[in-house]
Amino acid sequence: MSEYIFKLKGEVSPPSTIDCQNGRVFVKVDLTDIPKDLPLNINPRRQNLKTKVGKQLIESLEQRNPLFEFFNGGIKIVCDRVKTRRNYVELDFDNLEKRGIFDGGHTYKAIVNTVNEQYPKGVHVMVEIIYGPDMIRDAVKISAARNTTVAVKSISVMNALGYFDEIKNVLKEQTYSTRIRYSENDPEPVKVELLLAIMMCMDVESYGCGTTAPRSHPTDSYNSKKHAADRFEKFYVEENNIYQRLIPLLPSFISLYEYLQINIPKLYNKAGGCYGARKVDRFDLTAMFETTFTSRTCQNYVPDAYIMPLLAALRFCLIDDGITIKWGIDPYEVLEKVGPQAIYHYLQDLTEFCQSRTGGRPGPNMKEYLKDPHHWRSVYSDIADEWGKASY
Repeated sequence: MSEYIFKLKGEVSPPSTIDCQNGRVFVKVDLTDIPKDLPLNINPRRQNLKTKVGKQLIESLEQRNPLFEFFNGGIKIVCDRVKTRRNYVELDFDNLEKRGIFDGGHTYKAIVNTVNEQYPKGVHVMVEIIYGPDMIRDAVKISAARNTTVAVKSISVMNALGYFDEIKNVLKEQTYSTRIRYSENDPEPVKVELLLAIMMCMDVESYGCGTTAPRSHPTDSYNSKKHAADRFEKFYVEENNIYQRLIPLLPSFISLYEYLQINIPKLYNKAGGCYGARKVDRFDLTAMFETTFTSRTCQNYVPDAYIMPLLAALRFCLIDDGITIKWGIDPYEVLEKVGPQAIYHYLQDLTEFCQSRTGGRPGPNMKEYLKDPHHWRSVYSDIADEWGKASY
């Protein structure tokens, strides 16, 4: 029995059936007949009408352009069943989970926000309705495959497919849980890509752990957040994949990330440095800022270029038995005992690299420095080796 029913009035095309349960139908709908409450939950990204595309849609609607239906891709809806009549289509929904407008959300939102009772008849939009269990299962993938104008980012697709549900669940009790942006155009300030990059730093399966520095290092956790997202998508479908084992520790990784944001200047100065005395790349290290997740005030700005190699080096504190990953050594104790000297060496080396000059031209930047895994290996070795000496 249908839980929700919506009607679309308009010119109805003959249904195109794939089998007895799945198919599609088109209906040309006058804008004044578009329902105002069609479900949008399945749409991979939030509708942002302040973009160039959104502004063009609204401008076309305000001009009452009779060719509006040809200036956009229309609206695509997925539902459980349809009933077609000569001048309307009935959309049946068993529930609203993974159903509704899966593509054309910007078009729909622009219509709902612009068209009112005074709007004239005669301007239309083409609505494509796909229905059936197979269509419901693949709607988000269909949307991503078709979208070539303003492509839906893979992050939005992964979120719509539930890839981040485990992350959301493990972070739900944290104060910063409402600050994570899981889909493009959402207003939250912290992109989920940063979480994936942090877990990439701690990937003991791909990059190893223990006191001996491994050969490969997660350089793209800083240089390419997109690559960090691509890796997550690739491994997500595997049984007992590395991220399933890392996600339970994600709150502790984030706490460690923020600890470094706050304390790197203090630890650097403790070893005899003067944090911010020398300019590095384009960053003003003397500027006050707030920590990424909990918005605590800090006296000095600390870029990710400083944090990520140090965070990745603390991977040596983890133990992985192939089923679960846990802390074998307290990383805060490590930072307290051997962090100052390791951080001093790393930041001095990075600063010297960035301030080097060739023929009077500006020197290389942090990104160039951090593309070389040799530097990540040096940080890892410094911390792990010094901890090994301090433990005896």
